[in-house]
Amino acid sequence: MKKVKDLLRSGKSTVFEVLQQISLEELGEAVAFLKKHRPKDEVCRALEAIIATSPLSEFQTLQVIYRRHCG
Repeated sequence: MKKVKDLLRSGKSTVFEVLQQISLEELGEAVAFLKKHRPKDEVCRALEAIIATSPLSEFQTLQVIYRRHCG
């Protein structure tokens, strides 16, 4: 989560930009961390945008993360 913390501290990255830079394996943990430091709606909208732009092969995993944190 150091990468997420550093990106948030810089103040130059949006939540969407932060999530774009996180691997799929770390995404759930990153979303949980971001929800503690940013409004849940902002984090969920960014996650929706990630889902919309991701390959279909990642959809099921992203759907599980979304339901866990935003559903």
